[in-house]
Amino acid sequence: LKKKKLVKMTTTMNWNFSKKRIKGFLMHEKELKNNAKLLEEYKKAVDAGSIVSKTDLKGRITYVNHQFCEVSGYTKEELLGKNHNIVRHPDVASEVYQYLWETIQRKKTWKGKVKNRAKDGSSYYVNVIIIPILDNDDNLVEYLALRQDVTELEKLNNFLEKRVSEEVEKNRKKDEQSIAVLTSFLEHSPNPIVVYKGLDVEYANSKFLSLTGESDKKIIGSGFPLASIFDNRVGYIKELSEINPKIKTNKVSISTENGRNIFYI
Repeated sequence: LKKKKLVKMTTTMNWNFSKKRIKGFLMHEKELKNNAKLLEEYKKAVDAGSIVSKTDLKGRITYVNHQFCEVSGYTKEELLGKNHNIVRHPDVASEVYQYLWETIQRKKTWKGKVKNRAKDGSSYYVNVIIIPILDNDDNLVEYLALRQDVTELEKLNNFLEKRVSEEVEKNRKKDEQSIAVLTSFLEHSPNPIVVYKGLDVEYANSKFLSLTGESDKKIIGSGFPLASIFDNRVGYIKELSEINPKIKTNKVSISTENGRNIFYI
């Protein structure tokens, strides 16, 4: 009787233990299914909003989504198994791709903007992030690339840069014309004119040069001492520092071969 009770008790315990294991297994299986479902939903979200591709460690394409085919003009059959260079644009320097590969082979993420070439030869621009995928032992398995099409934005930037460049060039030509007109006016002025910046002469017209007997090669940019040609007379400007730009009665006396000349500065 005791033996029968012991067997019955053991059987009951084994059954209860088995039920716990089965329940745990079912819960684990349910969790795995939920995780798989979540991963599938994440994949759908990524595929819907990004241009996606995967490559093996040699750069051969193993997966592309619909957006990749749409922007590149290739079908999946044309892309799978091909090297990713199939969309490489010749305008992109080889050094860019060399640095890209060196980065992801070091298990680091690479980000950047790339110009690609579609099947029909047209260009398109994408912002790219390439993520190395690792296994449980931290070994490289494949590379996942996510892209955003920024072609229209790039076209807009190029258009704006061109317009800015055109406006700068237009204004430069206007400035050159304005300077030419101003220079002609100064050159034909009946008054001696000299333009100073700091201690250097930037410009002197013919009237000034003939008045002082100096040559433009000698005085322009040479730190020519303008005060050296001033007469040291009481009530007249002796140094440039004495000039008061707020009034028009700054007078200077200059001795020339034709005698003394009085000028307002």
